[in-house]
Amino acid sequence: MEHKKQDPLVSIVILRYKKLEDTLTSIDSIKRQTYKNYEIIVIDDATPDSTYAVIKKKYPDVTLIRLKKSVGRSAHNVGLRKAKGEVLIPLDADMYLPKNFLRKLVNKFNTFPEINFIAPNLIHPTKKGFQWRPVYEVRQAVHGGYECAGGFPMMRRKAFKKVGGFNPDIFLYVDEWEYLIRILRAGFKVIYFPDLIAYHTYSANPYRSVMMGYHTVVNHIQLYAMYLPIWIWPKFLMHHTSQFSDVVVKGKANRFGTIKGVLYGIYFFMRALRKRQVLDGATLKTFMKYYFPEKGKIVVEKWGWY
Repeated sequence: MEHKKQDPLVSIVILRYKKLEDTLTSIDSIKRQTYKNYEIIVIDDATPDSTYAVIKKKYPDVTLIRLKKSVGRSAHNVGLRKAKGEVLIPLDADMYLPKNFLRKLVNKFNTFPEINFIAPNLIHPTKKGFQWRPVYEVRQAVHGGYECAGGFPMMRRKAFKKVGGFNPDIFLYVDEWEYLIRILRAGFKVIYFPDLIAYHTYSANPYRSVMMGYHTVVNHIQLYAMYLPIWIWPKFLMHHTSQFSDVVVKGKANRFGTIKGVLYGIYFFMRALRKRQVLDGATLKTFMKYYFPEKGKIVVEKWGWY
């Protein structure tokens, strides 16, 4: 099929751990795109079964890479580095795209050559589940787009090469904040377009709450050690101590994981200190603006206020 000169190759990298049906749905949604100049790469993060064979048989044109050991979010890096496209899209297996998504995304990159990272409006398809919209500025940065804290965005290949991949020390959760820090430090911004809708089904996982509690704690501790100046640690500690108390006292599902994260915290803190690169003032200011948003200046839809 012929492609227009302005139709760059788009590489979609799908990360899966189990979730076979979700993975098939995600691939099918890409196959139905009105934009046809794309490649699909599926990274199997050491799924302990043979379901990869189903994907390989049903989609022989999809590049399937199996990892021997699960590495979490940074498994995306394997596919992103192998990708040939000018535009790179990391997806989780339980995400899928409406049929005009790629066309709209490419049009935005073509319309705004100064933009290197774009965050979508990632919603639950039934609108009954958790709707993940990034924290973003009130003022528009470009027509229809807002500067945001979207650390899991679509990106230009050249920008990915400069920022690098997802941090292998951040297994899962808080990885978006860590990646945002490096995006900002590299001199880029992430732009959120509310009209660029994608879907996230958030498949049921009996271990998600425990896993979330654990990794949220240890990864925030690593953020302290790697990036935050000492003088600002008390502000974060007060914030996270309050959250920790809320989890433990109210007996939320991730109580065990949270306590485990605190117990292992010193180990991760000491390990991360070896990679310490304290943020410069401008990057820290931007990061803080999103992490501790001021009502009226930053939009936080997931918390129910503007």
